Amino acid sequence: MPWRFFINVLGVIAGFSFIHAAYAGGVIEDFSTTMRVQRDATVAVDEYITYNFGPGDWHGIIRDLPVRFEARGKYREQSFDILEIVDETGAPYVVKTELTDAVLRIVIGDPDVSVSGVKIYIIRYIASGAIRSAEDQADLYWRVTGNDWTVPITRASARVILPEAAPAGLVYPACAIGFFSEAQACGRAEVSALEGKADTLRYAHENLAVGEGLIITAAFPGDLVVQPPFMMRVRKFIERHWLYALGVTWVLVGLVVWRTRRK
Repeated sequence: MPWRFFINVLGVIAGFSFIHAAYAGGVIEDFSTTMRVQRDATVAVDEYITYNFGPGDWHGIIRDLPVRFEARGKYREQSFDILEIVDETGAPYVVKTELTDAVLRIVIGDPDVSVSGVKIYIIRYIASGAIRSAEDQADLYWRVTGNDWTVPITRASARVILPEAAPAGLVYPACAIGFFSEAQACGRAEVSALEGKADTLRYAHENLAVGEGLIITAAFPGDLVVQPPFMMRVRKFIERHWLYALGVTWVLVGLVVWRTRRK
């Protein structure tokens, strides 16, 4: 019956709205990220999120990490290995994750426990796919905050630490803020150099509106990282897209069986 379908659709919409309403409200007072570039071209990420819920009946936050997105006219893919999600004392949060084609959604907080006031969320993970290499230069592209927050962000900052110091003239930071494709230069992007060598890049911007995000890039000498071998990249692709790989495998098996029977 059409009316039953309509009611079901409304129920689904209401369910999603309830989830976002329960994990929302307030303001992010500080979103600080430290990224340590590893030799194998992965990135160890520490996010420190100071979230002020204010008064009310909330349960936590939702953090979306993009696994597939378009940047600079090309699609990029990333994968994440979540290490821990804790508060400032090291106590773990209740966490639920969901992987889609676009994001790794992390729901942080106990649905049976209400929170209010200021809470600190420390999210640690390893990211793969954020660094691209071409000839003698490596390039890190990172959406620090993402664009999915339903609250404003008072201050966002990022620090990128290279595996080792490089000539300061070969290290280039840049950043932008905006709503997905619409972006403008951010407040600060600089290299910390000592005696002509640099191993740290810093970025910052204040007062991000709802849906507005901080994006950073870091270009540095390509010999500081070693991209994984081709077969390892193939394996990671299959791990991320195993359903597609399974479908292709069945098609190939079917073709082999069909050709064998014809003979």
